[in-house]
Amino acid sequence: MQNKTLTFDFGVAGNTGTVNVTRREMILDLSNVGSGVAFKGNINIIGGRAQKWTGENKFQATFGGDVIGNIAGKKYDTYYDMDATYTFKNSASLKGNFSAEGNPVSVTSNQAQHKLNFIDGTITGGITAKNKAKVSVIFSPTGSNQSSQTKTWIGGDISSASNSNVEVTIKNNSSGDAPENIIQGNITATADGYGGAGNKIDFQTTTKNKIDGNISVSTSNFDVSNTITFNGNSTNTITGNISGSGTGINTITATNGSLTIGGNITTQWNKNTISAQTLTIGSEEKKSSIKATGNQATKETSNTITATGALKIYATEITTNNTSHSKNTITGGTNSEIIVDNITANAGSNTIKLVTNGGSAGTLDSISTTETLASGSKITVNKNLTSNSSATNTLNAETVTITGEVKTSVGANNIDGKDITINGSITNMWGNNTINATGAIKIGSQDKKVTISNDSNAATSN
Repeated sequence: MQNKTLTFDFGVAGNTGTVNVTRREMILDLSNVGSGVAFKGNINIIGGRAQKWTGENKFQATFGGDVIGNIAGKKYDTYYDMDATYTFKNSASLKGNFSAEGNPVSVTSNQAQHKLNFIDGTITGGITAKNKAKVSVIFSPTGSNQSSQTKTWIGGDISSASNSNVEVTIKNNSSGDAPENIIQGNITATADGYGGAGNKIDFQTTTKNKIDGNISVSTSNFDVSNTITFNGNSTNTITGNISGSGTGINTITATNGSLTIGGNITTQWNKNTISAQTLTIGSEEKKSSIKATGNQATKETSNTITATGALKIYATEITTNNTSHSKNTITGGTNSEIIVDNITANAGSNTIKLVTNGGSAGTLDSISTTETLASGSKITVNKNLTSNSSATNTLNAETVTITGEVKTSVGANNIDGKDITINGSITNMWGNNTINATGAIKIGSQDKKVTISNDSNAATSN
């Protein structure tokens, strides 16, 4: 039966204008398969008309073994209504893709219209939702045998578009989580004429978690979001890029654990918010870039990156462009270290604060009176620190080292630290370079003398 399709078609019900309280219901029960394969082929479920858009067309499927093929929730003409539940027991998996086209949101119900529940099983393919679909996927690992093997819960991309939502939850196993929990694919939310879109990914596991792909949002004027949460004291990795355009939002949180991001972080009039207890972006072998490139005068474009503990960044550039609403705001705590080739603010601001709460900043201008330079914190700029066009760079760390030049043209560079070393020239054209140190300031050396071109430069040291 492989390559064949089994179709459940609700068709068009009579339009009485009243709610069909008894529902129309179809059931596929393959639960008696104890292991192995329950079904080979594709399964299509075609929605119908409901009188009040309340999920009156009900579909239930139960699988005791694997489904080898694709499952798709489809529409009939303009009729989308469906309330579908798919239950995979006995470690049964969907060895294929799941896709759904949805129904208009009800005035009485805003629940997921496709609900997939896996007891120890996985999806080898991807998940796609479009045209107002709402999809919920819950993975529930059980038993001690699940704690000894790496689990790729989803083997393909997760995509929502056209006023649709996908929610994925990977639950904690009380008998012990898998050593590594993986989503193998890109996570994308895209808006169009139907409206916004959103993906929510919730890792409740407490070991290692990995998203092996890129995370992106794309929209014009609709709400679009990816919300990814790593719960528990876990070690988490995102191998790809985090990017966005339009008014979309990427929110990535590692509540009590660590997070490593291997790719670039880019925003084009959208917002990326990333927070973790300890956070690493890039590596010495493969540097990342962090860019905020706004292209609309009234919309904020921001990368907000926060670590309550140690923050490590290895980057080729930290850059803002185009509008005053472009912002990179980077905050780290004790033993944080940022190594970057160039920091450039062509518009807006780059703010890098490696500080801890409590104490007093003393004479350091750009640090709050309730903050202190974080112990062991370092910022190293291998090339140049540059600000232009009324833009601002602010650097706060115990140790700040700039190998190249500090330059501004109608902008500002504010550097506050304990010990500050600048090996290149300091130049200014109608702007301000302000350098404050509670310890020593070293500019140039006996072997390499530098130029300080002072239109409005200031340097002070205690």
